[in-house]
Amino acid sequence: MVTMKRTVYIGVLMLILGAAGARTAYSQAGHKQHPSPSFFTGRQYLDFEERAQLMYVAGLTDGLKVGMWLVNGKTQPLEDCVAEMTVGQITAIVTQFIEHHPEHWRFDAGGIMLMALAEKCP
Repeated sequence: MVTMKRTVYIGVLMLILGAAGARTAYSQAGHKQHPSPSFFTGRQYLDFEERAQLMYVAGLTDGLKVGMWLVNGKTQPLEDCVAEMTVGQITAIVTQFIEHHPEHWRFDAGGIMLMALAEKCP
């Protein structure tokens, strides 16, 4: 049986690995890193290769679920929104939202992801 403590550690590890993978891919593409290592802007997210976008969104989704559980003791409404989606589908929603809302490009990609999901799953 998996303990809750272990589940939290796994969630945090997934968030770290997703962000690290995205940062590495972004750096390898010759881009300057954002001053804050904990997030990227919407514009920087669009510069990621598709694989890095998938890892970033997977890490954010897992991290948000863990964060919501720690604060509220449950992962709804995020879980209700993404339960039947693949990470590819969530990534497509986020990418399309960012592409269609250039006014948000300067904001952090994690916050933009929440806006995109709130629009998709009101």
